[in-house]
Order: sequence, then C-alpha cells, then structure tokens
Amino acid sequence: MSLIWRRIQRTNKKGYKFELTVDYKSLRLVLAENQEWRPATLVVVWKRRGRRYRTEALSWPDVEEITTTMLAWQEEESHSADVMLFKEASSKKFDRKEWEFSLENVSTTGQRKVLGYSALNLVDCVEDVLCQNELSLRLVPCTNKVQKIHLDVNITAKFLRERHMSEADSLSSLTDDPAFEDVHESDDDDDDDH
Repeated sequence: MSLIWRRIQRTNKKGYKFELTVDYKSLRLVLAENQEWRPATLVVVWKRRGRRYRTEALSWPDVEEITTTMLAWQEEESHSADVMLFKEASSKKFDRKEWEFSLENVSTTGQRKVLGYSALNLVDCVEDVLCQNELSLRLVPCTNKVQKIHLDVNITAKFLRERHMSEADSLSSLTDDPAFEDVHESDDDDDDDH
C-alpha cells in the first residue's frame, strides 16, 4: 500500500536520476573503557530498503590494550547506486531521501550485530550536474561496548537524466504493473523508470 502512496505523492513532480558513488576512506572506532570485549571483523553497510552494499571486512588489531583504532581499507573500496530524487517544478529543493550507513561486527560464526548507524539525506550531497562531498559521519552507537564511531567517505553525485511524473503516468504505471494485482510493497522506489 505504501508503494501506491509514494507514487501518488510524486504526481506532477520532476524526477532526477543521479549516480551516487561512495568511496570509503577510513573508520575510527573507540571502545568503552574497562571491558574485555573486542570486535572480530568489521563491515560497513550502505543501505536503503532492499538495496544493501557491504564493504570488505576490516580486522581489529590483535592487541588487548587497544581501545581506539583507525582502520582503512587496503584496496580502494567504493559502491555505486542509481538514485531518483523528486521535487516540485517550482521548488529548488529535492524531497528528502535517506540512506543509512551502519557498522556491523561479524563474529567468527558469521553472526552480525550492528554497532552503530547514521542516516544520510542524499539531498545534502546533490547540487549540480557533478558534485563531490567529503564527509565525516558520526555513527550513533547501538551498544554500550562502543563510545564513538567515525566514518570518512567521499560521495560523488553525477546527474544522469530528468523525468516528469504526470498524474496519468503515475496512475497508469500502477495499473499496468503486475505487482499492483498483489498489492505488495516494492523493495525500493528509486528505480521507477518504466
């Protein structure tokens, strides 16, 4: 049902498709004092609904006394995603669209636990046809084992194309869509370019 609501909200708006590329630079993790726990393997996840991009794993240094460390990827690590942003024809600001960065600890048995997360409104990263932003994201810790998490990334946004969503387009795309018959939610609404 939310798929229908999202499409109705986009009626008479212009859609702008961007290719977003995230280059991961470094990760700084500060553990809580007076505890013996150490992370096994760390993975950064960039996600929105059904789309999920994972970095290569980073290992915690094998030294017991360390509670603060700066980790960096050995090889260049980046992910790209096509994202559709919408705005009114008369407006200069895009509608809000959040993606989330999270840091996961992967145990030796493969079990994942989120250590921290940060939501990023992509509208803040998009300005012109091509723009690049260096960001230092402060992730909110999800466990008392972690004090601080900082993730340094570069985000490049490249404009691909523009599309106007008229009321007829919006409603006809719903009725032509075989998924409409089942009335189930789509994993993501970023690629509605039928």
